[in-house]
Amino acid sequence: MKLILTTIIVNFSLGILYGQNQHDTLKINDDLFLVSLTDNSWIHVSYLNGFECNGLILVNNQKAFLFDTPSYDSITVELTSYIQDKMRLEIAGFVTNDWHIDSQGGL
Repeated sequence: MKLILTTIIVNFSLGILYGQNQHDTLKINDDLFLVSLTDNSWIHVSYLNGFECNGLILVNNQKAFLFDTPSYDSITVELTSYIQDKMRLEIAGFVTNDWHIDSQGGL
Protein backbone atom coordinates (compact mmCIF):
# COMPACT_ATOMS: atom_id res chain seq x y z
CA MET A 1 0.00 0.00 0.00
CA LYS A 2 2.84 2.39 0.86
CA LEU A 3 4.50 1.67 -2.49
CA ILE A 4 1.30 2.41 -4.41
CA LEU A 5 0.69 5.62 -2.49
CA THR A 6 4.31 6.73 -2.94
CA THR A 7 4.14 5.99 -6.68
CA ILE A 8 0.94 8.01 -7.05
CA ILE A 9 2.39 10.98 -5.15
CA VAL A 10 5.65 10.94 -7.12
CA ASN A 11 3.85 10.70 -10.48
CA PHE A 12 1.46 13.48 -9.52
CA SER A 13 4.34 15.70 -8.36
CA LEU A 14 6.35 15.06 -11.52
CA GLY A 15 3.31 15.86 -13.65
CA ILE A 16 2.91 19.21 -11.92
CA LEU A 17 6.64 19.96 -12.06
CA TYR A 18 7.14 19.12 -15.71
CA GLY A 19 3.74 20.35 -16.81
CA GLN A 20 4.66 23.95 -16.04
CA ASN A 21 5.49 26.17 -18.99
CA GLN A 22 9.04 27.42 -19.12
CA HIS A 23 9.32 31.16 -19.70
CA ASP A 24 12.35 33.05 -20.92
CA THR A 25 13.68 35.56 -18.40
CA LEU A 26 15.67 38.56 -19.54
CA LYS A 27 17.83 40.39 -17.01
CA ILE A 28 17.81 44.12 -17.75
CA ASN A 29 19.93 44.86 -14.66
CA ASP A 30 20.23 43.61 -11.07
CA ASP A 31 16.91 45.26 -10.17
CA LEU A 32 14.80 44.61 -13.27
CA PHE A 33 13.82 41.47 -15.18
CA LEU A 34 11.38 40.71 -17.99
CA VAL A 35 9.64 37.34 -18.17
CA SER A 36 8.21 36.46 -21.57
CA LEU A 37 4.70 35.01 -21.44
CA THR A 38 3.84 35.21 -25.15
CA ASP A 39 5.12 37.13 -28.16
CA ASN A 40 2.99 40.07 -27.03
CA SER A 41 3.12 39.93 -23.24
CA TRP A 42 5.76 40.12 -20.53
CA ILE A 43 5.86 40.38 -16.78
CA HIS A 44 8.28 43.00 -15.47
CA VAL A 45 9.81 42.10 -12.12
CA SER A 46 11.54 44.54 -9.76
CA TYR A 47 12.11 44.67 -6.02
CA LEU A 48 11.06 46.93 -3.15
CA ASN A 49 13.07 46.38 0.04
CA GLY A 50 13.73 42.78 -0.99
CA PHE A 51 10.12 42.01 -1.92
CA GLU A 52 9.29 41.09 -5.49
CA CYS A 53 6.98 43.48 -7.34
CA ASN A 54 5.63 42.82 -10.80
CA GLY A 55 3.50 44.24 -13.53
CA LEU A 56 2.44 43.41 -17.04
CA ILE A 57 3.47 44.69 -20.46
CA LEU A 58 1.03 44.05 -23.31
CA VAL A 59 1.89 44.86 -26.91
CA ASN A 60 -0.51 45.51 -29.76
CA ASN A 61 0.47 47.02 -33.12
CA GLN A 62 3.95 48.02 -31.90
CA LYS A 63 2.45 49.88 -28.93
CA ALA A 64 3.14 48.86 -25.35
CA PHE A 65 0.74 49.24 -22.46
CA LEU A 66 2.15 48.94 -18.94
CA PHE A 67 -0.05 47.59 -16.19
CA ASP A 68 1.64 48.78 -13.00
CA THR A 69 5.14 50.23 -12.97
CA PRO A 70 8.18 49.35 -10.86
CA SER A 71 8.43 50.76 -7.34
CA TYR A 72 11.20 53.25 -7.93
CA ASP A 73 11.18 56.11 -10.43
CA SER A 74 14.67 55.21 -11.67
CA ILE A 75 13.68 51.62 -12.45
CA THR A 76 10.55 52.81 -14.26
CA VAL A 77 12.79 55.04 -16.39
CA GLU A 78 15.03 52.05 -17.15
CA LEU A 79 12.02 49.92 -18.07
CA THR A 80 10.48 52.52 -20.36
CA SER A 81 13.86 53.22 -21.98
CA TYR A 82 14.37 49.50 -22.61
CA ILE A 83 10.90 49.18 -24.14
CA GLN A 84 11.48 52.14 -26.44
CA ASP A 85 15.16 51.69 -27.31
CA LYS A 86 15.69 47.91 -27.35
CA MET A 87 12.22 46.56 -28.08
CA ARG A 88 11.49 49.46 -30.46
CA LEU A 89 7.97 49.94 -29.12
CA GLU A 90 5.96 53.06 -28.50
CA ILE A 91 4.58 53.35 -24.97
CA ALA A 92 0.88 53.97 -25.44
CA GLY A 93 -0.16 54.15 -21.81
CA PHE A 94 0.02 53.13 -18.19
CA VAL A 95 -2.64 51.49 -16.07
CA THR A 96 -2.25 51.24 -12.31
CA ASN A 97 -4.16 48.42 -10.69
CA ASP A 98 -3.86 49.85 -7.19
CA TRP A 99 -2.39 52.87 -5.42
CA HIS A 100 0.38 51.13 -3.51
CA ILE A 101 3.98 52.28 -3.95
CA ASP A 102 4.97 48.93 -5.48
CA SER A 103 2.91 49.57 -8.60
CA GLN A 104 3.18 53.25 -9.42
CA GLY A 105 6.80 54.37 -9.30
CA GLY A 106 7.64 56.95 -11.93
CA LEU A 107 4.08 58.10 -12.55
